[in-house]
Amino acid sequence: MQNCASSSSVVVVVVVVVVVVVIVVVVVVVVVVVKVVVAVVVVVVVVVVFVVAEVAAIVVEIVVFHLV
Repeated sequence: MQNCASSSSVVVVVVVVVVVVVIVVVVVVVVVVVKVVVAVVVVVVVVVVFVVAEVAAIVVEIVVFHLV
């Protein structure tokens, strides 16, 4: 009887440890994915701003050149 109780408590401990590990892994994966998505969004925004600035500079240059 005691042997059965100790083995069942071991099973409970193992299940709890596995659940905790799975939760930690999921949280870490979510954090990493969020960081990667944020980094990609920042890069895309920077590139878009740079391209828009370049195009605006070219348009201004053309307009000024044609006006002068």
